[in-house]
Amino acid sequence: MKTAPHIATRRALDRRHFLKGAAGTALGLPLLEAMLPCFGRAADNPVDSPKRFVAMCATLGFHTPHLFPEKTGSAYALTPYLEKLKDHRSDFTVLSGLSHPEQQGNSGHASEMTWLTSAKRPGLAGFKNTVSLDQVIADKVGIETRYPYLALSTGGGSMSWTSTGVEIPSEDSPSRLFKALFVDGTEKEIESDIRGLHRDRSILDTVLGLSLIHI
Repeated sequence: MKTAPHIATRRALDRRHFLKGAAGTALGLPLLEAMLPCFGRAADNPVDSPKRFVAMCATLGFHTPHLFPEKTGSAYALTPYLEKLKDHRSDFTVLSGLSHPEQQGNSGHASEMTWLTSAKRPGLAGFKNTVSLDQVIADKVGIETRYPYLALSTGGGSMSWTSTGVEIPSEDSPSRLFKALFVDGTEKEIESDIRGLHRDRSILDTVLGLSLIHI
């Protein structure tokens, strides 16, 4: 007895499609079976890790002859700085000739404020910053990671700015960052969260509260 072949017609459910009904709330959505491909187990179809964007600003700059190659193209000779990255040569591209116009601000370091925004005349009268590149990216893909973004610093200043030009506080404590990423809350903090839930608070209110925490 022959049976008709099974033809799979459904498409894997997209996480973003699932979250369309949760406008205004950032949810860390776990992987659901409906999001897997039609055939095979999860182990046979691993979900690709979300792409990350990392921007690191060296506020004192670089000695450019030690950074930029003399020749263009993929066959360039490695400079002293790039020599440290020789094992990853095929994974990065060096861009030169880029600049932000009208960066003569109120001090020699004012352009730090506009490194990821390119707003003009930083720190001078009437200056208003714009959204930073990391926040533009976080707005598009931040839902795919536990935290939409991490604004970090070594001296308290921040390179991240909101869409209205407001500086986003940065985290300069390695211990606090480690705790946020890898350590569960204290018993007191956990008990406080549980008491809040017992006071008839919606779990979505709790998620919304967490989504407003910036580290």
